[in-house]
Order: sequence, then C-alpha cells, then structure tokens
Amino acid sequence: MLILSRKKGESLYIGDDIQVQVIEIKGAQVRLAFDAPDDIRIQRLGAEPDGKGEKSQEA
Repeated sequence: MLILSRKKGESLYIGDDIQVQVIEIKGAQVRLAFDAPDDIRIQRLGAEPDGKGEKSQEA
C-alpha cells in the first residue's frame, strides 16, 4: 500500500489516465475528485468494518 500526503488543490495520477485531486479538507473529512475514463468503475465503500458500505457509484 502506498501512503501519500497531499494538500488542497494537489493531484496525483494512477496510471496514465486516472487523476485524483484533493478538493477540500475540513477537520477529519477530505473531499476528493476523480477523473477517469468512462470504462473505469469507481466504487465507494462506507466506514463499516464489514465492508458493506454504500452501493457502488459509477463515474
């Protein structure tokens, strides 16, 4: 697992075509923006330890 520190407005790339940008930081909450091709599925998971978080959202 890779762990990075980013500040508001900073981005990182996963591969050549997936961009993740830090949009906002409020206390312990961080808002991220993902820019990926339509054929890439982005899945959100909740904080429940059983991994049953929110249903997946496609980008």
